[in-house]
Amino acid sequence: MSLIKRRNNGRHWMEMPFFQFRNTCLQTNVKEGKKNYTLEISIPGFQKDDLKLSVNDGYLTIEAEKKEELDDRNDHYIRRERRYGKVSRSFYIGDIDSDDIKASYKNGILYVVVPKTKDKEIKLIDIK
Repeated sequence: MSLIKRRNNGRHWMEMPFFQFRNTCLQTNVKEGKKNYTLEISIPGFQKDDLKLSVNDGYLTIEAEKKEELDDRNDHYIRRERRYGKVSRSFYIGDIDSDDIKASYKNGILYVVVPKTKDKEIKLIDIK
């Protein structure tokens, strides 16, 4: 006889997902400076090698992937809350050369510095 009652379609309460990945969106602060924007992206629990930044068609994409660490032991977990998988977020940055974007990672925060683009001069077209 189990000391813990089963609910939720027979699933043990310890088997129920705790976080449900509701906030898979990478939480980001954006600071505006005179010549650039700085994105401060919270990615705790990841290593620098788990992160990937790319620029394609005017979008800066940040991806983080954590692979599950499997071992040969036959441990029987009754609850596992550490998540594994992939999460990503994209920001429209326009026509910026990717060589001008700088990134660093420290204490679970990814810092991405994106230079501002110069405002294009509006050209008026003469109507005939």
